[in-house]
Amino acid sequence: MRFANATSVKRLINFYDSVNIINGYKTFNKKKPVTDELKKGDKVKWKTSQGETVGEVEKKLTSSTEIKGHHVAASKDNPEYLVKSDKTGKEAAHKPGSLEKIED
Repeated sequence: MRFANATSVKRLINFYDSVNIINGYKTFNKKKPVTDELKKGDKVKWKTSQGETVGEVEKKLTSSTEIKGHHVAASKDNPEYLVKSDKTGKEAAHKPGSLEKIED
């Protein structure tokens, strides 16, 4: 499989949980969707290039917006969540499938 650029690779990684190579063939395990809708204040974790990050849901995004100069194509049918990192305090938008709720 060949990718056009790093963005394509990131999209693939966000969609698939893991890649297995069995007898030279690649198989992909799809991530399980978040079954419970997240709400403000929920603790979540997500994967970054530096490892796993923990933070808190700030709000659900249901319309297109700009965050730190990046366009977020959220909609009612395809929402994203604004999360704030506990470690750095930085905010970012993430798709529900990339977030995992942490039980208190």
